[in-house]
Amino acid sequence: MNIKLRLRKNKKFTSIYADIYYGFKQREYVKLGKLYPEESNPQVKQMNDEAKAKAMKFVDDFLKGNNPHAFGAKSNLTLSSDFAEYFKLYAEQKRDVGQQQYISSYNHFKNFIGSMAIKFSDLTVDLVKSYHDYLFNKALSRKHQRLSNNSALAYFEKFSAVINAGIEDKIITSNPAHHIKGRGKYKQPQRSFLSKQEIDKLKATSFEKHTMLKKAFIFSCFTGLRFGDVLSLRIKDIYSIDGEAYECSIRMGKTGEYVAIPITKKTMDYIKDEFNGKPNDKVFKGLRYSQSNVIINNWIKEAGINKHITFHNSRHSFACNLLNNNTNIVHIKNLLGHRSIKTTEIYAKSTSGKLRSAVESLDD
Repeated sequence: MNIKLRLRKNKKFTSIYADIYYGFKQREYVKLGKLYPEESNPQVKQMNDEAKAKAMKFVDDFLKGNNPHAFGAKSNLTLSSDFAEYFKLYAEQKRDVGQQQYISSYNHFKNFIGSMAIKFSDLTVDLVKSYHDYLFNKALSRKHQRLSNNSALAYFEKFSAVINAGIEDKIITSNPAHHIKGRGKYKQPQRSFLSKQEIDKLKATSFEKHTMLKKAFIFSCFTGLRFGDVLSLRIKDIYSIDGEAYECSIRMGKTGEYVAIPITKKTMDYIKDEFNGKPNDKVFKGLRYSQSNVIINNWIKEAGINKHITFHNSRHSFACNLLNNNTNIVHIKNLLGHRSIKTTEIYAKSTSGKLRSAVESLDD
């Protein structure tokens, strides 16, 4: 699926319309407004500005799926339709940080089927199980290495989610991924985190070409926000309580839970230059997920820290440093927006500082 704004001129005005391509040779044109000449006239200029704003809002709403032109709404697909093409279009229309996993899952699926044309009717338990086993036993990463257990599982879950979308679009009636035996399970990885000293070391390490990513990562180390929440954070979400203390209030994208996180003075001072804008402006303007983990690891190495760190490890760092400061785990649960205390307790396994203190107490 793709959408583009196009202009069509005539003698009196210029029409604005959306060119929507759904795939499967389905295309639609939607008229959105008109632009008039004589922009020196204030009224005409205002009309044109309103027409442009309306067109941009239409595109934005379309990409978010908040309209009847969303993916699948015009679908006349059947069991004989090409599932791989549907998979590709579904991945392309995703507009969140999970998009890359959908694209990677699609690419692995294409490698799995080769030149075969896979219809929705071909999605049997045997075929789905074969793709599952391919991901866990044969599929290779970009570095030509076997996929980790959790990566293979994540790609298979995205594949299953696409089939679920086909059910919602009334193309297929059930998901064979729910019926396979021996399905892989998530394995809890060792959670790397940065100590407060290492975070200070990072802050002092030059990172000129990626200033916004640096600020966002450090901010997450002291708030525990996931990348998607940092990305969507707006100026109005951060406010002063009494003129001095600051707080961040946001609804977490993953869980839908509302959290209010106190922000330290040092953290506010670190990002204060990003508040020169309107209330609805994003705090970290221009921040992108693409290649962010590669860039962060280069920054980590530059700082002389021998750890594999991704953006999400900033959240782990927040939790583990709070634990090492003897913060009540219930408070940490609330700050992280966890629904269950069991999820928060996982972080306790990562805090070797606590274990060391416990053992060294035997010397007292």
